[in-house]
This record gives sequence, C-alpha cells and structure tokens, in this order.
Amino acid sequence: MYRRVGDISWKTALTVASSSLDFIESEDDYGYSTQYWDVSTVPDGRYEIEARTECTIASTVAGDGINGAHTASIRGWMDRRGPRLFGREVYPADELHSAEDPISATFDEELDCGLPYTFTVTMKIGWIMFHTNEIPVFCEGRTIHLELPPTLPLTKVFGQRINVTISGVRDARGNVAAINTNWVFLGNRPSPDKAKAVIEGLKLRMPWNDNLGNPTSPTFVNLTTAISTEMINFTKVSRASVG
Repeated sequence: MYRRVGDISWKTALTVASSSLDFIESEDDYGYSTQYWDVSTVPDGRYEIEARTECTIASTVAGDGINGAHTASIRGWMDRRGPRLFGREVYPADELHSAEDPISATFDEELDCGLPYTFTVTMKIGWIMFHTNEIPVFCEGRTIHLELPPTLPLTKVFGQRINVTISGVRDARGNVAAINTNWVFLGNRPSPDKAKAVIEGLKLRMPWNDNLGNPTSPTFVNLTTAISTEMINFTKVSRASVG
C-alpha cells in the first residue's frame, strides 16, 4: 500500500501486470518474498509505504480488525528526474564577462556537491581548452560556481570567445541531468574610464620644505604636475585620466 504524504486514502501497489503484489506466490523456504512494484504511472513526490496482510479462516473472511496486520509506514522520496537549469540562470547573462563578473549556473533543485565532484567542466577560451582540474570550481546548494583559469593572464581573455560546458550534473538523489549545460560569452576588455590605479607611499628624493605641505603653493603644483607627466608617459594614458 502507498500514499502521497499528506493524503488520507491508501492505494494498492500493482505489478506490471496490474495485479496487486502477492508475497505468498514468491515466498521461499525461509519465509522471504520479493515483489516488484510498477511505479511507471506514479508521479514523483514524497510517499509513505507499508505492507499489509489479510487472513481468511476456514474460507470465511474474518471480521474487520482481526483479519490482518500491517507494518509501520516508511516515508521517502520518489525522484526520477535529473536537475534542470532554473530558467536561464547562467552568468554572465549579458554574454559579456568583465573581471568582476561571476561565472555560474543555477539549477532547479539541490545538487550532489560531494567531493570529488561527479560532474565535469570544460572551458574553451579562444582556441585553448581547460578542464575541471584546471579551473577553480565550487558547488554549493543549487549552484555551480566557476572562475577563469588562474594560469591564463587576463590579457589573453580580452575579446576571446569563452565556451563553458558542464556535464554529468547530479541532483541530491543521484539523478543525472538529461542534457549538458552550455553557454557562451565574450571576455570584455575593461573600460579605461573604470580602470583605477592608486599609488601610495611615494618617496621623493628631495629635501622637505613647508611649501610641499601647501596644495596652493607653486612648489606643490609644480611637483604634482611633474609626477602626473611621468605617469602619463609611463602608462600612455591621457592627462584627463590622471588625478
């Protein structure tokens, strides 16, 4: 007998021949019996099951309450579907990846994140292929997080087509995703107006005088102008970018 958790009525478990399970027919000399429940028409969900016996006395059906017994019920999940992407939950979603953007895929149920991971990852950047052991990978809950290969300089990523494939993803109950998860994006070169460099602890080989502590003094203005010019010549950026 079985029923979905929360239901009141019990249903009879049937064989592939649509007959009720009969443990007497397959009972061995030691009193053990194995029957197979056909669950092909039973939807996934959380169920409870129990075994019941029914007795007859001298070919006469006994009255209710004394004509049988049942085991304690056991609860469990029936889950035969593998994980699927939750909508279009892959990042970057705008097909452009900047240095601060996450790379991840989120699914519609909890994943098997036990180590070692059972899924595999490939990341093709331009013509270079990287595999699971070459990519920082972290699985948590419903999401698989990735990072760019640490051995590849960012300059080799800019403007390149990045193709990510995750295969063999399993849910917490061992079901494997029916299809691989694949998405493509471009490595985005940082915008110059968003790039920022800070120089701290600069030491000057010149004697101190009080004018260096006065931002309005000609000495201070001349010094900062000279430093800015050196930075512009070294970095090849415009004067407007240096402040």
